[in-house]
Order: sequence, then C-alpha cells, then structure tokens
Amino acid sequence: MPTPDHPASVLRWGGGATWWAGTGALEAALPSAVRDQRVRVLLDANVAATPAGAALRARIDQVAVRSGASVTYQAHDPAQPATARLVDEVAQEWEQDPVGALLLVGGGSTIDLGVLSLLPADERALLRAGGRSGLVLLPETPRDVGRPTCVAIPTTLGTGAETSAVACVDHGGKRLVVGAWLRPDVSICDEAATDGLPERLVREAVVEIMARLVVPFAATSHGVAAHPLSTALGDEVLLADLRVLLRAADQLRTSPTSDALLRMTIAAVSAHTHGGWANVGRASFSSPVWFVGTELSHVLGVSKATATALLLPTWAELVLAGRPGWGDADRLRQLAATLDPGADPADVVRRTCALVVPPAPLDAHRLDDEDVVGDVADRCMRRWGGGLPMLAGLVRADVEALVGGALSRTRREGAVLCSI
Repeated sequence: MPTPDHPASVLRWGGGATWWAGTGALEAALPSAVRDQRVRVLLDANVAATPAGAALRARIDQVAVRSGASVTYQAHDPAQPATARLVDEVAQEWEQDPVGALLLVGGGSTIDLGVLSLLPADERALLRAGGRSGLVLLPETPRDVGRPTCVAIPTTLGTGAETSAVACVDHGGKRLVVGAWLRPDVSICDEAATDGLPERLVREAVVEIMARLVVPFAATSHGVAAHPLSTALGDEVLLADLRVLLRAADQLRTSPTSDALLRMTIAAVSAHTHGGWANVGRASFSSPVWFVGTELSHVLGVSKATATALLLPTWAELVLAGRPGWGDADRLRQLAATLDPGADPADVVRRTCALVVPPAPLDAHRLDDEDVVGDVADRCMRRWGGGLPMLAGLVRADVEALVGGALSRTRREGAVLCSI
C-alpha cells in the first residue's frame, strides 16, 4: 500500500463518472467497482513488462482478494492498432465470458480499445461503416443495463482517454468515435502507475494538452468568435488550466526528472480538458490542429505529439497573420497577454513546443518532400474537410499553409523529429 504523500481524492463528472487521483487512488476507488465481481483486466503488454507494471498488478490482485473479486488478465500490444476487427474480437471475448467489471490499464490505445469493445454490436458496426468521413457519431441511447463497470487506470499522460467521451479506431485510417458511453465509469490516476514513464513522454504530454487548451481558446467557427458564454465562464477555467500546465512546463525545463506530484498535476489538467467547464459554449470541433496533426503523424511516421509540436508554432503565426479559419488573432493575443504580459503570442507557444526534443532524426528528405504537404492536405480534406464540420471554414490552401510552414520552419531551425 503506497504511503499517503498526496492522499487520494475524487471528482465526480456528469453521468455518474468519477475521477480519482493521488497516492493510493487505486485502493480508494477500486473496491466498490469490483466487489464480488468477475473482473477482466486489459493490460498494456509494455507496462506489464516493467517493475511499475508488476507492482500495479500486485496491487490490483490485493484489492481483488480483499473485495471478493476474481481477476483474469489479457495483454494488449499497444503497437497493434485498435482496428474495428480487433475491437470486435475483444468484444466477443467479454460477451462469451461475461464479467462485472472491465479494467483498462495502459495508455490511450489500450483504453480506447477497451471502451470501444463495450459498445453494443450494432454500434460497433458503425466503426466500419463506409464513407469518406473520419468521424463516427454514436447514437444517444440509454446505457446497456448489462454493460460491465468500466475502470480506466492510465499509465501514460497527455491523451486524457480515461475521462474522454471520444476514442480512436483504425479503419482505413484513424477515425474519431464520439459517444457519451465511451467515457469510463471510474478513472484512477494513481501516481505509481506512471512511475518510470520516460521523460520524453512526460514532455510530449504537456505539448499535447497545451494544444487542447490554446487552440480552442482562439478558435472561430466560420470566422465567428466564440459564444459569449464561453468567454464569460469557460475562458477563466481554460486559462487556469493553462497556467497550471505552463508552470509544469517550467519545472520540466529546469528538472531532469518529473516527480509524482508533477505527473499528477499534468494528469489533472489533461482530465479537465475533456470533462471540465473549459468546454462550455465552445463548438464541437474547436481544435482543427488535432485533425491535421493526426494526418501529419501518419504521413511522416512520427508520434502524434511530435506532429503537434511541429504544427503549433506555425498555427499561431497563421492566426496572428489574419487567417481566421485557424483562429481569432485578438483572442490569441488576449491569451498571451494574460499568461505573460508583453510576450509575443507565438513565442509563448514555441517555448512550450520546444520541450519536445526527440532523440532520433527524421530523414531530412521527408522535410523537403513537397509530396508530404500534398498528401497531408489530401487526407485532411477527404476525411475531415471539404464540407465536413471538423475543418469547417478551412480550405485546402489553409492546410497546405500550415503543413508547409511547419516543415519549412523545422528545416530552418534544424529540428530533429522522432520516428515512431
């Protein structure tokens, strides 16, 4: 049992979902979810092979014994994409061997696979539906009374999958699946679960979360500024989240390693970006950089966080240059002035993106390859734009300006990118 350095506390989201964080969060939250139940654990295979993963599994087993639960484990290789076919295969295992609780222990891909596998068969069929759109909207249906309690225990930072009502599935490219029942019933952010997380991944998490805060703040919908309700309430919450995140970024710049409290701080901000008041009044698709980053990651063969870090400084420059499809320049200036009076708004973004310094260079010719810009633009307009709402207000030339500008800046600065 962990010592109570930062005692576990709970936050209740809407719809009955709970988010636990702190030392001993697992022991505080898990008993009521698994008591007297048959439990299946979907465990990230990479995590299972680490000392932290072994310790986490031992703690789960101890809680199960005390709670009268029986536990079986299934490994998931996070390098294996969560395809629609794999989702069906995992779902069939739950259905053939029913359980009362499903624990998802791992990063975003493991959690996504688990929550998608809990969908009813008719909704899982939507994951492989035809059409060019990369978006899958699930119907608003009552909760399936036979659905197991879903518990997420993240072992990475940044995705926020443990509190998100969206998940990603791979079917002819990455698809974004949106539905209320994708949010786990219980999320447990136990600080020991991220012990040993490489510092590179901690830094990437900060950049990924920053994108979910900065881009929506400046976002416009068809060139129209955010709804007044979001500026009255949501902005204040978003700015508070961003201040906390940037303090974490400052600590990462000066410290070679992240401590448990810092990791929990990052996890808390990440969770709040998916379920907090910062989203009040904002459009459903207020983060267009996410969609471009998804396609750039695929084309370049780099991590999503690296692609995001590459794009964000150029995104800020385009907004400030008066490209309203990407955002409102006055809003971005307001954001920077609030966080760092007198600072160049684009520099505020660049400083945080500079946290991502991957170890292995990407082949230089890929940064000079004009086909990269065209490939990314084609994929974006086919799957997310061209009349679809995800890139509403943006045309192909806007995407080309963002991707081309980001690649040019990377060449000029001699940055190194990390291949997946």
